[in-house]
Amino acid sequence: MITFHYSAKLFSINNLHINKLSLHRKQKNKAIVELKKI
Repeated sequence: MITFHYSAKLFSINNLHINKLSLHRKQKNKAIVELKKI
């Protein structure tokens, strides 16, 4: 039970990290699009 809880915690941390990365990438893409408009 402890190991399950631990892996679930790790999984959620990884998910959070992936979400942050994808958000950052989206913002970067937005910035690139804005630059191309100019």
